[in-house]
Amino acid sequence: ISGIADGNSSVTITFRFEGDYSYWWAIDDVYVEGDVPGGTVLPQTAVNNVSGFAEHDLGPGEVVHFFDQNTGDIMCTIDNSASSHDYGCTRVEVDRAGTGSAGFANTDASTYLFSKSLKVTPTTNTTSDVGGYTITLYYSDAEVTGWEAATGQSRNTVVIHKTNGANQISDVTASNPGSVPISSAVGTYAAFDSNHSFSATFTNGFSGFGVGVADSPLPVELINFQAEGQGKSALLTWSTASELNNKGFHIQHSGDGRNFKTIGWVEGAGTTAEVQKYRFIHGDPVSGMNYYRLEQEDFDGTISHSEIRTLRFRSNFGMTLYPNPAVPGTALTLELFSESRQTVILDVFDTSGKQVASNQFEIGKGENIQTLPLEQLSPGMYMVSVIHAEGRETIRLNIIE
Repeated sequence: ISGIADGNSSVTITFRFEGDYSYWWAIDDVYVEGDVPGGTVLPQTAVNNVSGFAEHDLGPGEVVHFFDQNTGDIMCTIDNSASSHDYGCTRVEVDRAGTGSAGFANTDASTYLFSKSLKVTPTTNTTSDVGGYTITLYYSDAEVTGWEAATGQSRNTVVIHKTNGANQISDVTASNPGSVPISSAVGTYAAFDSNHSFSATFTNGFSGFGVGVADSPLPVELINFQAEGQGKSALLTWSTASELNNKGFHIQHSGDGRNFKTIGWVEGAGTTAEVQKYRFIHGDPVSGMNYYRLEQEDFDGTISHSEIRTLRFRSNFGMTLYPNPAVPGTALTLELFSESRQTVILDVFDTSGKQVASNQFEIGKGENIQTLPLEQLSPGMYMVSVIHAEGRETIRLNIIE
């Protein structure tokens, strides 16, 4: 609607319905986009944890931009499109500002962080977001060049640090290293008009965020991590090139790729520069797909997660659905494996439990491929269920914008 917001700090859009019937009705999924005068969005530089902070719903499959409510400047973008976790109403604020550097986990000034840091507080946090989210933090040119001058570091080699829990980044100081667990991920730098952005992916929820460099060697340098079948068991093997204060590894397993449980523990080698080899046997994998990861723990309680490895144990029936996630209008392919010829029933349910599609068809022995006529599905989460002679198989389907 051209010109409606010119000169206005806030705009209200309403809908009026007129009809001859008394049926109730509702409007949902309304999106409003606007252009900034002059075409430039600026990074938020001032502290706004009292006034100006942003609050938006952050659901599965969503990408949300968080702007200061007073200035209209951007703080961050959170891409939750690969995740199935619903964080609910999520608050983002700048909790520290400046154009220089700020101390972190040690007294080496070259490892100090950007002065500006942010805090992200969701309604429903998690420590196990399998798909993960990607967060992009925005910084002004003065904030970036000021940090580079103070530390001698480059914007192209940054790391994004995240506290694990309710802490903010400023809670981590040289006097309390290890008291606040930290997750770190290599940042991806990009120009943002005449300013800058840094992005990284995390899988263990939200808290405080800061940008800087790696302030110490990584606790474990993982060379490889593999999962392979041995009869009815799963053999996990991994090696490290070096370890620093490594207490050990929690072995974690999931049957749905989302909810992980610890199934074992393997002691680490502490501190060593020699190659270490480890193995673990899981004697009770589930039929179908199994998901494994390592949760490495330091002696100070800091944890980090490995990449996920998958291993399928085939029963007399199996199913795969792709692409997943998918965009509206995409033709979906269902692969079914069966040891016998049979009739199966396909049902699709939305998150409220309402059946939105159903079909029945014959499959033969071996591999079967079906194209699903689900192009009408709107963005959201769905459960695709196949009832067969031995029971039921279910896959979560994510339709994204």
